[in-house]
Amino acid sequence: MAVAVIAIAAISIVVLYSFRANTLANNTFTDRYKVVVDYMGRNVSVPKNPERIVSLSGDLTEILYAIGAGDKIVGVDSYSTYPPEAANKTNVGTSGALNLETLIALRPDLVLLWCYQAHLVPVLEKYNITVAVVDATSLSDLMQTMKFVGLLCGKTEAAEALTTDLQSRLNAIKEKTQWIPDSEKPLVYFEGMSPLRSYNSSTFTNDMIRIAGGINIAANETTKYPPLKSENVLMQNPNVIIVISSGASEDSIKARAGWQGIDAVKNDKVYRIDTKWCSANPRIILGVEQIAKWLHPELFK
Repeated sequence: MAVAVIAIAAISIVVLYSFRANTLANNTFTDRYKVVVDYMGRNVSVPKNPERIVSLSGDLTEILYAIGAGDKIVGVDSYSTYPPEAANKTNVGTSGALNLETLIALRPDLVLLWCYQAHLVPVLEKYNITVAVVDATSLSDLMQTMKFVGLLCGKTEAAEALTTDLQSRLNAIKEKTQWIPDSEKPLVYFEGMSPLRSYNSSTFTNDMIRIAGGINIAANETTKYPPLKSENVLMQNPNVIIVISSGASEDSIKARAGWQGIDAVKNDKVYRIDTKWCSANPRIILGVEQIAKWLHPELFK
């Protein structure tokens, strides 16, 4: 099965978009297509209003629904579990185990994926399937990514409204935490799915902790997702410990050898947070709001 190659008339005038450079103005389209520069620097010709989208990420699926493009989705990956109606879409597997035959049969006019899934680009292009790649490594990046997805799907106004609301909620938190001196900010140990695996300064997680008014004890680690040693955590003595819901339980963390002397354990400030509240989707704002309440309950009641 083959998907028709998208062609652009020779006389068409187009503007290339570079969202890395944050260029969101002076956009010009043809009657039927637009050309964008995706997050891999590829010139991608996309229908002006795609109607058959396949999302290869649960986070991208959430973004599409949040901007009102859920009805355009024909296929999703196995991790697309929210909102609940995503379960009604055709499952095409995962980026690591893609059901290519099923995906091709859906006749998508746009497939969306993240940079870490870029190995699929040549696979899909072999079948003349249009692929756009996105990325985000910070909350500000994520806002631009949502706008980019909105542009791709013909939902620019909805994407602008979504990001404006999210930014307003982030600003409301910043207004309360930006005046807190570093000496009064709690030290935070944030653990991922694997025991002692944390997050450095180039992650969403660090952004969330910083905006919520805390200090990430793994911020200065050289790797993005550093494996810490137990003695390092003990030595830094975090005031608050947060673990994602797909990771260890609070009780198992409290029971780790020697950790009973950590302030967070002694003061019963070990918390578990929904994994999807710490991911690249609109619900990340719920994560920031929750962390702010845990770190500064006197400011966020």
